[in-house]
Amino acid sequence: MNTLHDTGKTRRRHKGQTLAEFALTLPILLMLTFGIIEFGRIFQAWVTLQNSARAAVRYASTGQFYDDKFPMKLKKDLVYSANNLVSLNDPDSTVPCVDDGTDAPDGVVRSWSSAATDQRGTKVDYYPPGHNGDPKYKIGIYDNGLESIFASWNDGKNCDPRSADDQETRKDMLRVLSIFEEARKGAGGLALEQSSWTLPPTKTTILGTPWAAVWIVPNPRESLRSWFDVVVCSTRGTANTGSVDNTYYARTAADGSTNDIHTRFVTYVDNDNLRVTKTGDPSDGSDLNSSATSNPRLPQAGCLLNEFTPSPAPSALDNSGKPWLDPGGPGDTVTVVVTFNHPLITPIGLAPYIKMQARRSAIVESFRASSADTAFGDVPALEVQPNTNTPVPSFTPSITPTPSNTPTVTPVSSVTPSWTPPPAFSCNLITAKPVPNGVSDGVFGNTVSIDIKNDNVQATYITRVILKWPTILDYPGMYLTEMALDGAPHWKGTDQSDVNSATNTTDTNTDASTPANYFQNTPQSDRTVAARDTGNWTGLFGNGPILLQQYVSISNFAGTIFYMYNPLTPSTPCAIPLNVPPPTSTPPFNPNNPTNTPTFTPDCASNQLSVNFIGFEQFGIVRLEVVNNRYAVAGLTDFSIVWRQPLPGIITLDRVTTVAPYGQPGSVEVWHSTGPTADGTPPTGGHVATDGVWVQNFTFPPRSTTALLIDFGGVSGLLSDSNIGMTPSDFNGTQFRIGCGGTGGTGNGGGGNSGLINLANAPTPAPTNTPGPSNTPKPTYTPAPTNTPAPATKTFTPGPTSTPKPTNTPKPPPTATTPPPPPTLPGGGCGDGCG
Repeated sequence: MNTLHDTGKTRRRHKGQTLAEFALTLPILLMLTFGIIEFGRIFQAWVTLQNSARAAVRYASTGQFYDDKFPMKLKKDLVYSANNLVSLNDPDSTVPCVDDGTDAPDGVVRSWSSAATDQRGTKVDYYPPGHNGDPKYKIGIYDNGLESIFASWNDGKNCDPRSADDQETRKDMLRVLSIFEEARKGAGGLALEQSSWTLPPTKTTILGTPWAAVWIVPNPRESLRSWFDVVVCSTRGTANTGSVDNTYYARTAADGSTNDIHTRFVTYVDNDNLRVTKTGDPSDGSDLNSSATSNPRLPQAGCLLNEFTPSPAPSALDNSGKPWLDPGGPGDTVTVVVTFNHPLITPIGLAPYIKMQARRSAIVESFRASSADTAFGDVPALEVQPNTNTPVPSFTPSITPTPSNTPTVTPVSSVTPSWTPPPAFSCNLITAKPVPNGVSDGVFGNTVSIDIKNDNVQATYITRVILKWPTILDYPGMYLTEMALDGAPHWKGTDQSDVNSATNTTDTNTDASTPANYFQNTPQSDRTVAARDTGNWTGLFGNGPILLQQYVSISNFAGTIFYMYNPLTPSTPCAIPLNVPPPTSTPPFNPNNPTNTPTFTPDCASNQLSVNFIGFEQFGIVRLEVVNNRYAVAGLTDFSIVWRQPLPGIITLDRVTTVAPYGQPGSVEVWHSTGPTADGTPPTGGHVATDGVWVQNFTFPPRSTTALLIDFGGVSGLLSDSNIGMTPSDFNGTQFRIGCGGTGGTGNGGGGNSGLINLANAPTPAPTNTPGPSNTPKPTYTPAPTNTPAPATKTFTPGPTSTPKPTNTPKPPPTATTPPPPPTLPGGGCGDGCG
């Protein structure tokens, strides 16, 4: 019994010991368990945050923005009228911009503005919450105006909807908001706070918008769990390129030296030392051109406005040194810094959250004019950038070797330790030469192609083009239709050739374009040649030869001048002449036609030139085809189109085009009516004023087949449909005046021929006689043939058996009496009829 009793007591003692040991190890076990959970969540949050920064900077590098979420009228959306751009005003977009009449270059109030009223609002001083009256935090803004948002964010500038630069600036502002959204999408899976990047309903103040939120320092939410913040900054260059007197900050190196930062913005991170260089700035209440270092009062990362205007205009704003945001332009380096307060959920008690940060940089793509020389500008001190202070000691051993070594220093190292001003802009570093082609340099197809090379370290852009181009007598209707740089048009129109002059001139500043003022309203970026780059300029011709090089050479374009922007003297651009070889004695003509005049027949109405009916097409189009089998051009100068009107006012003849239907690529409009219901009575004459307007002649190339299209209005289907019922015969009698030979079709044909070509259609005579066949009820008398089977009485079917008798009808031997002629042949020969 004692033994058993003792054993029970021992077991109870063991149970107590186990509980005590479990109580001692449980906290450690829980700490390990919670630690594993939290570490997994932290790792997942860190990876997700890196993905968020990558997604945001990748989107920033494309130059895009959420145009569906932030709709805005840009250049491609504009509608033109005869005199002005009538739909430029954009008061309802996220960043409103209207023409208030104050920016009219001629001083005249525009038609869409009732008065010249400044729409920026009132210039006021704004102090973030908690800093009222403190000059270190003062922000100058415009308030209570339709353009207050734009003006407040862009140094007080008045937005001009005609300015391509202002349109791109508005786009950059919306890019910032889009990058925010992209970063938030990339952070999917994190316990983010509710988005604070919302836009207030009012658009007359920047306060309350995501842009103005960066001015609130410190951010009231930065100490809360799940806080999510995005900073976007770039190395965009300053407006005064090469100047050192308008930069606000300098960077302090480890040895105490300072280096000016020559970018409009400074990307600040928590390990960066910045010094204010602007004299008299109230940042610390004193002149900061001393050795004191000024901290920019930001949490851990931010973007600071680094540029100021030394002598600002009264309406300008100077917010240098204040927090800002910028996505950069083409060739700039854009940096995205994403900060997140990752909340802890287990009761470890270490902290309510852990602050995390991800930083990524990228070079912005060339979605506008490229400026790659700024790509290595003020790059922030990220983890991927080594300390660039080491070059400073390399200058101490001796100064003489350093000049030879400095050109070999990498671009990154040359940014921070020392700044070398770029070479001065020079017009001599810009050239214009024909693009090599191997056969006919600069001229091929229907295009003249010229390379504009810019060897400056600054970008430049075309301010004017004066193109000299030759007249080709065989193509009197030829015209210049487009000028473009790298495929982006900056002039469009129909500048006709002058047959009375050997040379034509098209000036972007004076010659009419379609629409009006096309060149002046083209974005500057579409006319820009980047630094140390070459732009391909092209001039496109219409209604001319398929191969220009068979008629002219690049020498025939001598005298062409390109005017390029000169930043040193903006009012006097660089005049760059086209560098061409001396002209040849005779231009190269079509090798198939070395002597046009002797070889072609002057009869334009010969079978070498014809107009054929092809068929009916949708939308009331009648397709004809002009076949020119001659070795010379043939010019269409007039027509008389005969057609049938089913019922009065049902259809109208709207226009006549060649090559393709109106509005399609390659289409050339020859004639159009004076209005939607103008020409409803046939026939239609090309030069009859009451019928319509003759737009231009058209030249059919030699040995060619060209479509000629007659477009009727009021029809969506085929004219041959049952409800209209037109047939090819309805166009019988149509004539086209197509001239002969090298004068381009302006003559009346050779040999006394008028040059009038009838529309040929094989069935057309029959349809005109078709009323006769309507009398062919006489064939109804063909019942007589039906009687013919009666005479072929099947009772006489044995008769067919007697048909061998016809085979016996060698009674033709009497016809064989025809052989008598053979005897008549001399020599006893046989004639054609002998068997």
